[in-house]
Amino acid sequence: MKPHVATACCVAMLLVSGCNMVTIREPIGSVAPGADLKALEGSWLVDEGEIAEVRLAKSGKLLVGFVEWDKDAEEFHAHTLEAVATKFGDLSLLHLKSDDKSPDDGYAFCHYEIDGDTARLYFPDTDVFQEAVASGRLAGSIKVQPYSTKVRLDSTGETLEAFIAENSKNDCFKHEPSTTFKRLHRPE
Repeated sequence: MKPHVATACCVAMLLVSGCNMVTIREPIGSVAPGADLKALEGSWLVDEGEIAEVRLAKSGKLLVGFVEWDKDAEEFHAHTLEAVATKFGDLSLLHLKSDDKSPDDGYAFCHYEIDGDTARLYFPDTDVFQEAVASGRLAGSIKVQPYSTKVRLDSTGETLEAFIAENSKNDCFKHEPSTTFKRLHRPE
């Protein structure tokens, strides 16, 4: 994914190319209540200057839309991605399919907080999950590249939930927001 496309995806789960990333097989937690889903709706300005649109479809799906400029082709490309918002204890989690072309890649995920028209996303601490996979506490794989580390977790949802509960959100997610969004508009 291109960096600015990935940034827009962060509304539901940022996948920043060239950065560390943790993916899981399936979303964890229980489906977020309707009020939580509605709180995610709107036009959001990402701190890198991109704009992402988030809407709750009549089907109940949470959709993230954005436009990217292809400077080589000199044209815009619109993208729509499906996100899954869940609750796990006091955590609000957002999951986004990491690559629609590769169904085995799973979901990127993050913890999020919304305060009025500001959304803060906290990415998983890659080091914590890398150590858990390396030590055998969690099933998965680690792919170290020159400028990034990607950790794919293959453990069951129950195992991941137990790991996060045991280690607390403070250990499993970054302490400072990984990115911040400002709501520009709420849908009618």
